[in-house]
Amino acid sequence: INLLEVIDKAGGLTFQELVSILGICSIFPSGQVLEIGSFRGRTALNIIYNFPNIKLHTFDLPDNFNDEKNLKYELVESDKFQAIHKEKNELKIKYSDFFSKINSIEGDSATFDFSNFDNFFDVIIIDGSHKYENVVIDSENAIKMIKKNGFIVWHDYSKDHLDVLKAINSIKNKYSINIKRLKHKNLLLY
Repeated sequence: INLLEVIDKAGGLTFQELVSILGICSIFPSGQVLEIGSFRGRTALNIIYNFPNIKLHTFDLPDNFNDEKNLKYELVESDKFQAIHKEKNELKIKYSDFFSKINSIEGDSATFDFSNFDNFFDVIIIDGSHKYENVVIDSENAIKMIKKNGFIVWHDYSKDHLDVLKAINSIKNKYSINIKRLKHKNLLLY
């Protein structure tokens, strides 16, 4: 694995978390991968850089997002910074050749119709809104969209994001699924 942009801005994946996700993606070097919540695009960039045959799809708020009233649920405070981050497109411009290979979908994941993607993805990374309702909706959609023997990865499972903790625990109980925490990381894996 080779990394681009090893150091990220606050709110992004740690070095260890990024390497863990790339390790999971290495199981499906030509598979279908979805990242819900791209922030600056560092994870997507490193996936497509290391695995050019992966069909990578990202889902995020529109680049010109500026009005939270158009969302089904209000953003939590930490998400507001990421949604309007002034350097959000910095990596997309710097590494445009890589980003041209990514299918970028924009919208509100709480209202988007993902039904065309049922049983479609090998890996789904959930790192979007940290609001309880959004984490539940993203997780339920991921359970429908993941292929048998695929992986769902959640980021920010920590005391800093109590809504994420509660939502994932609720999903785990509702669906009786075995979700494991990766050692020393804020990542969960199904």
